[in-house]
Amino acid sequence: MPRSLRTVLASVTAGILAGSGLLITTPAAVAGQLPESSTRLDTAPQPVRSTTGKDLILTLGAERHSRASKPDAHAASKLTATLTNLNGTESHAWTFDLAKDSFRNASNADGQLKTGHQVAPYGSVDLSISAAHKGVKHDCGAGDFSVTHKVTLKGSVKLRTHSAGPSSWGTVKLRNITLKGKLYGGHGPDNEEACTGFPVCLHGISWLASKGDITLSGDLVGAQGDHPIGTIRGDRYTELLKPVGGFRLDEVIAGASHQRLTKLNGTKTLSVVADAAQPAVAGGGTLTATAHSPWATGCAGGQEKGKLWTAKYVAADQPLTFAEEIFGPISLAKAGATFEKYHVA
Repeated sequence: MPRSLRTVLASVTAGILAGSGLLITTPAAVAGQLPESSTRLDTAPQPVRSTTGKDLILTLGAERHSRASKPDAHAASKLTATLTNLNGTESHAWTFDLAKDSFRNASNADGQLKTGHQVAPYGSVDLSISAAHKGVKHDCGAGDFSVTHKVTLKGSVKLRTHSAGPSSWGTVKLRNITLKGKLYGGHGPDNEEACTGFPVCLHGISWLASKGDITLSGDLVGAQGDHPIGTIRGDRYTELLKPVGGFRLDEVIAGASHQRLTKLNGTKTLSVVADAAQPAVAGGGTLTATAHSPWATGCAGGQEKGKLWTAKYVAADQPLTFAEEIFGPISLAKAGATFEKYHVA
């Protein structure tokens, strides 16, 4: 199914790595072979003040994965540093490639996250990792399992936003900082699927319009028996000139109760209008269906069924536009799109 569409929405809005904080340890052999393994580290949200006086929230995430049946312990990794404003409506996430052993840990979770000059000119991270509690193992069956540690990180963080103008977010500089986090490890031939479990059953609508580096998306969704809540998002992907492989993801998120499916001249359409009370977003747009297909998928305690439409997105006379303090507005005039409607069967 598209839950596919909501999976895309989740990955986009997560900013590549979420700030929930988890770690993965090196796997043991299963049935004489080295299984897949991955390790993820996430810090808890940390209030910070930048050099321009902006009060922000910082989260760090790092991850590495096994390659060619080798354990992930000494693999190359990715680091994502995310800054979010205090009301959670605007965020910017910088993601960088790191060489092997830049992010490493032993089976007891002790280790380090150290970039050196690899993320220049955006700053550096130099943090030690130590276990705050004994790891918790979860057996997912068929040789798949996960291990989660609560961890403490100590050291320094420097992140330059390279934003300009009167609303610049400046640079975040943290010395002798202590951060809390989690380290999550997944192991086994199918650990990602086996250890995730069924998602919560939902009902509502979701949509996505994308062209080039810009994605607009939204949903009006609720759990079974709950009233749906509306959210819309504007995302922009930007490749960095340096370092090689680095990129930035900008996102603005806002509430939106007007996301309505109707029929116009016999054609399914979805209209989106920003709520007037939301200062970060204005305008609207329409998605017009060109074809559809049904789907069904399992969820916790039941089954979801729905339809997925391919569509075309066209902005209204006042285009749906997401305003940012830094890096400029996010908007689309026309784009390819999809939308779906689903319910709990």
